[in-house]
Amino acid sequence: MDGKLYLLTEAAELTGATVEALRQRIKRRKLQGVRGNDGRLRVRLSSADIATLTATGRGEASPTKPPEHLHQQPPEQPPEQPAGHPPPPTTSQPVMTDVAELRHLAEIGRLQAQHGAEITRLIHQVSAERCLWLERVDAAEIRAEKVEAKLDLVLDDLLADRKRPWWVRWWR
Repeated sequence: MDGKLYLLTEAAELTGATVEALRQRIKRRKLQGVRGNDGRLRVRLSSADIATLTATGRGEASPTKPPEHLHQQPPEQPPEQPAGHPPPPTTSQPVMTDVAELRHLAEIGRLQAQHGAEITRLIHQVSAERCLWLERVDAAEIRAEKVEAKLDLVLDDLLADRKRPWWVRWWR
């Protein structure tokens, strides 16, 4: 098949179409998409595809078709409200949204302060426990040194006895 493989971003720059427009054309099988070994999607574009996409600008189907938004009602007349849809936003709704957002941010700040206090408390608790364990380790080391000293004395006594003849040790 003729045509060159382009990354979607490269093809978008080349043709002037958006990446999403190219994806939709691949989805509708108007263009051929190929996934490379690196997992990235590439599109195969022939010179005719490039010319068509470049001529249509944003990758629309026909350059002569006027945009849909030009057929809407004039701005002075509000559009009719379809059933089941929320009413259009009023000036108080953005303010209410801002208030809700500020409340949300205040709640986040409060929770962060609580968590910070909890972390500080836990750090102090762990530090105190660490000090207790270090004291216990020091006490154990001191006991071990005392036991080692006693063992040295016993060993010295045994070695001193070993230097005596057996019959002297026997009568003792």
